[in-house]
Amino acid sequence: MQRLILQQYKQDLKRELQNILYYWTDYTLDTENGGFVGKIGSDDNVNPTSPKGSVLNARILWTFSAAYNQ
Repeated sequence: MQRLILQQYKQDLKRELQNILYYWTDYTLDTENGGFVGKIGSDDNVNPTSPKGSVLNARILWTFSAAYNQ
């Protein structure tokens, strides 16, 4: 029983991570300047004049690299 619960939990986490990664690739890629956009609103509208942060881009790069290794 415990093993089945853990297996379901693992599948749920994997699905959630995929949804998060798909969001970042679908909505935040900066196709004009490269990298990721600097600011996006809760309504998914991108602010193209917002500066990019190196920390945010480094975190996104690390996240995709870690996900790829999994």
